[in-house]
Amino acid sequence: MKKYFAIGVCGVLVILICCDVATAKQVIPYSDIIYAITAILIAWYSFETAHMKDEISKQNKLSIMPCLTIYECDRKFWLKNTGGPALNIKTLDIKLDELAIFSFNSIIFLNKDQEVEIIPICKAGNSDYLGKGLHVFWNGLHDFKKIFLVKIHYDDLVGRKYETVMRAGQGTHEIIRIGEIMEV
Repeated sequence: MKKYFAIGVCGVLVILICCDVATAKQVIPYSDIIYAITAILIAWYSFETAHMKDEISKQNKLSIMPCLTIYECDRKFWLKNTGGPALNIKTLDIKLDELAIFSFNSIIFLNKDQEVEIIPICKAGNSDYLGKGLHVFWNGLHDFKKIFLVKIHYDDLVGRKYETVMRAGQGTHEIIRIGEIMEV
């Protein structure tokens, strides 16, 4: 409504500028005034159309954006996709400390609303951590009282790269960030 009011005010200003109010004589022909108002309306329409195109583009991008998370259930880890299809899924190494490192195998494709079991692999460990699965640290069942980060990198169908960053440990599991990775 405010936009229409602003356009109306502009139209009145154009008329006042084009007419000599005291003598009520027309300085500029009415057709030129109509052309000016039409030009203003076309410029406004072009601006609104460009804005609408940008919003539609954002919505399309969000509709195909993958959304991956890891959760643990009954000592098993699951990778779940609640967004669009995901390709080339890699979980970065999970470092509990300098000596304890867990990783997951890469996954080539995960469709929308699909989940798959992933098995943590202990790549390195010390005597305190050997023989204990990642779920022990994930759920805070061990003397290990640190919070650690879990990062998942993946692509969408058009090649955009995304990252999910989760915080886990001590029985807490929360998503910190899900979003596109901007290339430098």
